[in-house]
Amino acid sequence: MSGKKYLIILVAVIVVLFIWFGKTPTDYNLVIEKNSGEKINLRVEIANTEIERGQGLSDRPSLAEQEGLLFVFPTADTYSFWTKDMHFAIDIIWLDDNWQIVDITPNLAPETFPKTFSPSSPAHYVLEVNAGFSATHNLNIGDKITF
Repeated sequence: MSGKKYLIILVAVIVVLFIWFGKTPTDYNLVIEKNSGEKINLRVEIANTEIERGQGLSDRPSLAEQEGLLFVFPTADTYSFWTKDMHFAIDIIWLDDNWQIVDITPNLAPETFPKTFSPSSPAHYVLEVNAGFSATHNLNIGDKITF
């Protein structure tokens, strides 16, 4: 293989690695599959770095309907969340290793800061959505999320 082909392959690998480990796209689609069979579509951003998870939805003026922020952690644990620098209320949906809802903390107003909130069971993923989303869609423990 010529040097030019190696260079092209190397650049392609670097681009793929940057996309995989770097800043992720903001338009992932999740489907929440309720135990009843109903499916709810949701567009999410991914927060999978320590910096992105630390920032969360802080300082954003709002979140569009049917949108959310999905936190991806290295392992399942009882991670704590707060509403520091939030400008709107949220629901927090806690998910286990199998993408099943293990807990829901609804209607967290910015005024709850500095109180922290944690799930009753370890969560590997955490989904933040607008307050009322969980009630509007009648989400329950055991409902599952898929990409």
